[in-house]
Amino acid sequence: MPGVSTRAMGAVMLRRSLRAKMFRKWPRIIVIGGQCRNVGKTALAVDLIRAFPECDWMAIKITQHHALNDDPAGYRFRAETDRSGHSDSSRFLTAGAARSFLLGASGAHFKEAMSELRALMNGAENVIIESNVVLDYVPAHLAILVLDPRRPDFKASARRVMGIADGFVLRAPLFAPNWQGVDTRIIRARACFLQPIGCSVPVRLRGHVQRALGR
Repeated sequence: MPGVSTRAMGAVMLRRSLRAKMFRKWPRIIVIGGQCRNVGKTALAVDLIRAFPECDWMAIKITQHHALNDDPAGYRFRAETDRSGHSDSSRFLTAGAARSFLLGASGAHFKEAMSELRALMNGAENVIIESNVVLDYVPAHLAILVLDPRRPDFKASARRVMGIADGFVLRAPLFAPNWQGVDTRIIRARACFLQPIGCSVPVRLRGHVQRALGR
């Protein structure tokens, strides 16, 4: 793959191996990541939940909290019950998800939290997860990274998973983004979907999601 490092290629091969071994044991999983905060990750998850209302979604938002370093467990799961739409996990329910959870975890305890996440997803049919780092632990059927070329900030976690993302949702056209150290050839070599926030899910993206869900 042009512009993809040896390390990224190794990650791709590992992910394919995980897919082959585990897809029969896992629900259909879609992961939504993003380059930075407030780029529209939750908005995309909400759009996809609404676009496929028949999927009986389990929706999960994962955040990293340094404050949890002092917690004995180092992570916390919370089942969302509020349907006001005031929080991100509440927006998932409002959009039509059957269940919604918020996971807060410190980096030092993220691996332990993933063990509980796997148990939580046991028996679910379709899961949508908002997170970058979860791709290091979960064999997603479809991984989409949300990008906004107008924003200069780019998380280290987003840089790391660029090479294994299946596609990119662009909040603005990809002309000349000011991203130091980011090889845009990786982005241009994958499926890209232009979707400004507030616009409907692109037809091509719907097709990719349908295939990932086995529909």
